[in-house]
Amino acid sequence: AKLALDQSSPFFNKATQQTTAPGSTLKLLSTIAGMEEGIIDEGTYIECTGTFDYVDPPINCWYKNGHGSLDIRTAIEQSCNYFFNMIGFQLGKVGDNEFSEVQSLNKLQEYASLIGLDRKTGIELSEATPKVSDAKAVPSYMGQGNNLFTTSELARYASATFQKGKMILRTAKIKPLKKLPCSNPLLSFPSANSAEATFLFKVFSFVNVDFSQFLHILNHYAIIIG
Repeated sequence: AKLALDQSSPFFNKATQQTTAPGSTLKLLSTIAGMEEGIIDEGTYIECTGTFDYVDPPINCWYKNGHGSLDIRTAIEQSCNYFFNMIGFQLGKVGDNEFSEVQSLNKLQEYASLIGLDRKTGIELSEATPKVSDAKAVPSYMGQGNNLFTTSELARYASATFQKGKMILRTAKIKPLKKLPCSNPLLSFPSANSAEATFLFKVFSFVNVDFSQFLHILNHYAIIIG
C-alpha cells in the first residue's frame, strides 16, 4: 500500500506506459513513405534553406542556416527537418497548387500501420495505446504533430528498420533477479519474419548511412534494440 501511494509511481513502467513524441526517430518512417509513393528516390536532392515556409507557421530546421542541397542519405545523417517536412508536404499535394492536410496525414498513418506503429507490441505487460498523428501533417513527418508512442513501441519500429523488414515480436520473459546482469529485466527480443514489413528491405538496402545520430536519439529515449 505504501508503494502504491508513493509519488514517484514505482509501479508505473515508463518503457511501456509512458507515451512521448517520437521526434526525429520517425524520420525513417517518413523516408519509407516518401520512397514508396515515389516522392523521393536515391537521386532526389532537396534544398534546405533553414526554414520550411510552405506552411503557416513556418517550420525551422534545427540548423537555421540551412543544410543546403541534400539527398536522402545525407538528410538522414544530418536529421534535416526541412527534408522531411517536404516529404510530408509533397504527399499532401493535390494537383499543382493545393495541399491536403488530410491526404498527407492519411499517408503517414498508412505507412505507420504497415510497420506496426498503430498498435501495441503485444508484450505481456500493461502498455499504452500508440497514437499516429492526426493533426499538423507536415511537422508530423519529423515526429511532431500529436504522434505519441511508448519506448517499447519505438523499439519494435527501430528493430524492424535495422533488421531489414523483420518485425520484432516482443515478449516479457521475467527471470529471477539474481540471474540478471542488470536491474531492469523486462524485455527479450525474439525476432520473426513479418510479411507486412518486408517492403523495408529495399528501402534500407541502399540507404547505407551512418546511423549513429539515430542511435543517439534512441538512446535518449532509453530504447534498447534487440
